Amino acid sequence: MTDRVTGKPNEGRIASQLSGRDINQLRIIYPIPPFNRKGKTKIQTGQKTLRMPLGQMNPSFEILNAPERTLTRTGQTLKHRNGLVERVYFDACQKNAQYRIAITISKQ
Repeated sequence: MTDRVTGKPNEGRIASQLSGRDINQLRIIYPIPPFNRKGKTKIQTGQKTLRMPLGQMNPSFEILNAPERTLTRTGQTLKHRNGLVERVYFDACQKNAQYRIAITISKQ
């Protein structure tokens, strides 16, 4: 698998490509924190997007090239080196996937 990352301040675009004859599907997993310092994280999901208002920092995840795919929340909390996370994923149903991770900083 190879990943090509292009970026600018507060945004990264990732293009993942699988190689191999016997591999036909790619799953992209994005970890989200179910809790912030003040309580449960307010996670806003759409078919292709996920947003998490976390005070001034507002991270987001977006599927770019798989029109028939949707984001799926697992609902399972897992231990992670930075605390607890829930996995959100999408299956690309092909050997490549493109997605965007961004952080919007709001003024409060």
